[in-house]
Amino acid sequence: MTSTTHHRLRSGIKGDPQYLTGLDLRVGHSFNSFLLVYPQGLDHEALARSLSKVLAYYPSFTGRLKKDARGDVFIDQNDEGASFNVSHHDRPMTPYGLTHQVGSDFRQYTPHLWPWQVVDNPQPLLVVSVHQFTCGGAILALGGVHSVCDGGAVWMFMMDWLRVHMGQAITPPVNDRQALTEACHAQRERPYTQGFVLEESLPTRLGYAARMAWQYLTQNDRMSFRVAPEQIAAWRDAARQELGDAQLPAAHDFVVAFCMQALSGAMRNGRPRFLGQISDMRLRRLPGIPRKYAGNAIGHDLLQLDGQALAMATLTEAARLCRMSFERNSEADLLSYMGLMARHRLTRTNNTVWVRGIVECQGNGIMLNNCAHFPIYKMDFGQGAPSWFDFERAPYRMMVLTPTPGALGGFDVHVTARKAEVRALKTQAALLMPGERAQADSAPDAPDAPPARQAAA
Repeated sequence: MTSTTHHRLRSGIKGDPQYLTGLDLRVGHSFNSFLLVYPQGLDHEALARSLSKVLAYYPSFTGRLKKDARGDVFIDQNDEGASFNVSHHDRPMTPYGLTHQVGSDFRQYTPHLWPWQVVDNPQPLLVVSVHQFTCGGAILALGGVHSVCDGGAVWMFMMDWLRVHMGQAITPPVNDRQALTEACHAQRERPYTQGFVLEESLPTRLGYAARMAWQYLTQNDRMSFRVAPEQIAAWRDAARQELGDAQLPAAHDFVVAFCMQALSGAMRNGRPRFLGQISDMRLRRLPGIPRKYAGNAIGHDLLQLDGQALAMATLTEAARLCRMSFERNSEADLLSYMGLMARHRLTRTNNTVWVRGIVECQGNGIMLNNCAHFPIYKMDFGQGAPSWFDFERAPYRMMVLTPTPGALGGFDVHVTARKAEVRALKTQAALLMPGERAQADSAPDAPDAPPARQAAA
C-alpha cells in the first residue's frame, strides 16, 4: 500500500511571459523523466526547503505553458508552482541497479503526461517525487516538460539545487529567452546547410510515428552494461600499438564503436548504418546561448557508416570512424540551423521538423546521447550519493552513456535496439574484462513508456 501527499512549491518570483524559441518548439512538449536510487534514504522535508529556494532562480519552472491569441506558446511566469510529491510505500525498496533494471516499474515513480496535456492546462512544468520505503531507502524522481528545458539545463538545475541544499552560493542561470529568439531571427535568411533535420508532410510524419510505435511495442528491447576503466585502458593500449604517435580516440569513442560493431552485425545487410548524436550548443559560444542558459540548446550530428567497413575494422579503426568532433559542424552550420528554427517559429511549423537521425532509426540507425559528463552521481544531499540512475526507454534505437556510481570510472551503457541486436550486443558485452555484466531489461507484457512521449526528443 502507498500513501502520497502532494505539495505545490512556489519560487516567490513572478516574471514577464517567456515566449518559446524555435529550439524549444522543435523538441515539443513531451514529458521526460529520470530517477535516482538512494539505498541510504533521503530527508524529503529538507529537500522541499532547498527546492523552494533554488526555484527562485528558475522562475520558468514554476510557471505554466499557455498560448496567446495568435497561437504562439509562452511560459506564463505566474509562479503557480512546481509539484513536489512524497510517497510512503509499505514495502522495502527494490534493489535497482545494473543487474536489476527499473524497466516497467518506472511508471510507479513518475507521472504519465501527454504533450497535449500541457499547454493551456494547469499542469506543473516540473514534477519532483520522493518515494520512501520501509527499509529506509528512497527514490528521487524528476520530470519536466521538454519545451521548457533540455537535459543540459536539467542537470545544471540539479547541481544548483544541490549547492543551495548544502548552503553554497550559485551563479544565477540565464532564464531570458528573448536574446536567443533574436539571435535565431537574425539568421532566418541563411540557408540551412547541415541536413540533420527533415521538413516533412503530415502523412509522412504520421507514417514515422506509426512505425516507431510498432517497433517500440513489438521489436525493441533494452540492455545495460558497464565498461570498466581497465577495459578502456586496454583498448587505449591496443590503439597506441596501431596508431603510434597519432591522436588516440576518446574513451567514449571506443565504447560507441564497440556497440556499433555488435549492433551492426545484427542489422539488415546491404544498407548504410547511421549514427546520430544529440549535442549541446551551449559549448559552442553561439550568440544568444550562454553557458548557463536554462532553456533548450540541443543540436544534432549524423554519421553515415558502411556496414562492411564497420565489420572489417579493428576497434581502434571503428572508434575513429564513429568519432564526431566539434569541427564537423562550423559556426556557420549551427547558425543555419538556428535560422531554420526561426523560420519555422514564424510560420508555427516547428512540428513539421523531424531529426533525421531518429528517422534513420527506423532502418539501420541509432541515436547517441553522451551523458557521461553529467554530475549524476554527485547528487549527495547529505545522506550519501545515489547508487543508480535510470530513465524511460526511448521509442527508437538509442545509446546513452552515463558515468558509473562512486569512483568506479568507466561508463554505464544503456542501449535500446531490436531484440536480435540486443542479443548480439549482450554476447559481446559478456566478453569484456572480468566482472562486467550485461542485463537485458525487457518487459513485453508491460511496456514502460508510450512511444509518443519521447518521439520529438
